Amino acid sequence: MAGTIGVLTRLRAALSDAARRRANLADADRSATGTTLLAERQRFLDALLETIDVGIISCDAEGNFMVSNRVERAMFGLDDRVEGRPMEHLRTRVDVFEDGRRLEPHEYPLMRALRGEDVTHLEVLAGPTGGPHRNLVVRGRQIAGSGGEVLGAVAALTDVTAERVAARELAEQHRRLAEAQRLGH
Repeated sequence: MAGTIGVLTRLRAALSDAARRRANLADADRSATGTTLLAERQRFLDALLETIDVGIISCDAEGNFMVSNRVERAMFGLDDRVEGRPMEHLRTRVDVFEDGRRLEPHEYPLMRALRGEDVTHLEVLAGPTGGPHRNLVVRGRQIAGSGGEVLGAVAALTDVTAERVAARELAEQHRRLAEAQRLGH
């Protein structure tokens, strides 16, 4: 009987050990699957960001660059090396004007969105320092976690330069036509 109890004890320990190893393998498999899914999702999001024709930029809760896409980088003449850097890094690299006034980095639309300000249709003139500048419509919002903590902010930048140029040209044509009509009467 003592031999049977010993065998049963060893068998129980072996089964328990096997169950633990199987659970560890299942956890590792789930972790690997989760990691693979996250990597695939990241590749999808990267491709999406690089494909759209709107500038996208985001920052973390401290105001450091997190993500920018090719359109945003082209608008400002930036390279890929801005991610992880503070907004202050842009002070000498980009111009952002609102109502004719050059904005400081803490006044940029993305930083305003980070502070929770309403940035739903803000028009700015922006580009690399010294130009060329583009007319941009900016929409941004703060990103909050499930507990309400600020995680960062994101902004979408739409280049409306062609539309603004066309509107100015049309206004000039209307002005000339009105002047010609006035002189003709």
